[in-house]
Amino acid sequence: MAAEDALNEYTRLASNSHKKASTFTGTVTEITGNTCTVEFENDAPFYEVRLNVIVDEVENSITILPKVNSAVIVSLVDGLETEAYVAQCSEIDGVRVIIGTVEFTVTSAGVTVKKGTDSLKDVFTLMIQAVMKIVVLYGEGPDYDKLTQALTKIQNILV
Repeated sequence: MAAEDALNEYTRLASNSHKKASTFTGTVTEITGNTCTVEFENDAPFYEVRLNVIVDEVENSITILPKVNSAVIVSLVDGLETEAYVAQCSEIDGVRVIIGTVEFTVTSAGVTVKKGTDSLKDVFTLMIQAVMKIVVLYGEGPDYDKLTQALTKIQNILV
């Protein structure tokens, strides 16, 4: 079979084996967990629109968190309105990356870095609290003002 014939056959098989995709543009009105509500200009809203295509819990994922009131493109899996997901968004409120037990989240509230139940914020906080308890008999002790400032900045950046 010639290369052109093989390509034509592949295109014919691929186009027959998939349902047509449906996409819509709308506005995110609410985010709840891994889903959101999307309203459309001349149609009923979609509830529980997935932020990821796959519903099942997976070990590794990247989730884009659309900003409320941002424009989104919603696509349907197999043409079913009950299987809708956000394909793109105009503005984001955050990004969550999970790889195994490690989670990294960036939102307008700050940054979260976790591995299992341990968080980077907790580690830094414990370290500063421990250093603040150091008593130096001879010489200069810890600069408590700077340690307090560092603790405040950690709490501002890390959530």
